[in-house]
Amino acid sequence: MDQDMCVPCADGYINLRAGAIIMKDGRFLMVGNDTSDYLYSVGGRIKFGETAEEAVVREVLEETGTHMEIDRLGFIHENYFPGDSGSKKGRMIYELSFFFYMKTPDDWNFACESFTEDNSKEHLFWVTPETEKKIYPEFFRTELKCPSEQVKYMITDDRRQKTKETNDLPETFSDGIWIREAGLSDAGDIAVLCREGMGYECSETLVRQNLKNLRPERECVITAVFEGKVVGFIHVEQYAVLYFEPMANILGLAVSQKMQHRGIGRRLVKAAEAWAMARGIRTMRLNSGAGRIGAHRFYQTMGYEQSKEQYRFLKTLPQEKAAADESTDQ
Repeated sequence: MDQDMCVPCADGYINLRAGAIIMKDGRFLMVGNDTSDYLYSVGGRIKFGETAEEAVVREVLEETGTHMEIDRLGFIHENYFPGDSGSKKGRMIYELSFFFYMKTPDDWNFACESFTEDNSKEHLFWVTPETEKKIYPEFFRTELKCPSEQVKYMITDDRRQKTKETNDLPETFSDGIWIREAGLSDAGDIAVLCREGMGYECSETLVRQNLKNLRPERECVITAVFEGKVVGFIHVEQYAVLYFEPMANILGLAVSQKMQHRGIGRRLVKAAEAWAMARGIRTMRLNSGAGRIGAHRFYQTMGYEQSKEQYRFLKTLPQEKAAADESTDQ
């Protein structure tokens, strides 16, 4: 049980990690060291032969000097990032982490005696979501403001270099609004936004299934999160026709009524445009209902121009069995 579950794969590594969420009075405990300019969660790699629960209890004991009980599983996190230390520096790492909320003892005093792989002394810090320090995982900044009883599935992908042009997600703003790609756990909030902001009666189950069926190579759903809740989203896809160069099509945009006039819609549109530009697309398009005058003005302030008026025609097709029965009758 001494071997970390970190294995070479292609030109990178695969890590399995267990992390601890230790909270007290609205703050959460993070780790720093003498050589890094950022903070990271209490925890470490799972060792072969132990479960994630066993690993997090062990790591908390090693890093704080205290044996703690687990409260519940909080997050499952898939993360691609470049290594920045030791033998993994500059190598791409795929890490699957399990973050557990821990039961913080009353009148607790920690003592950190741990070191990094590069033998750098580690230190523990109580921080708030508003800390100016870089923290990893970044979603702690928003999700721990209002902890949920649900297990949330999160994805972070830093495989592409961030630039002003691509502006890869996630992105955090000073007002606490976080722009990131949608996950399955966002389905309930998105369903509410579809009903209230767009007038489409849809269920959480339907939205969840549609999120599962997304084609990530061709489309993306980007969300705005505030205090752990999705308060806006935009759905963008690559759009191809025979008679024009490739375009990106905005399929839907909605912002919670309580959060409007805070620049959220503008940030979401810019994120969708950055997604398109990263794929070499230079033309954006969208359809907007004739009666949505406010939406028209918004898009015009974003540089969009009305190109034409058109009608939309819909037809409901029969189910496959019904179609077959009809063919037999003929």
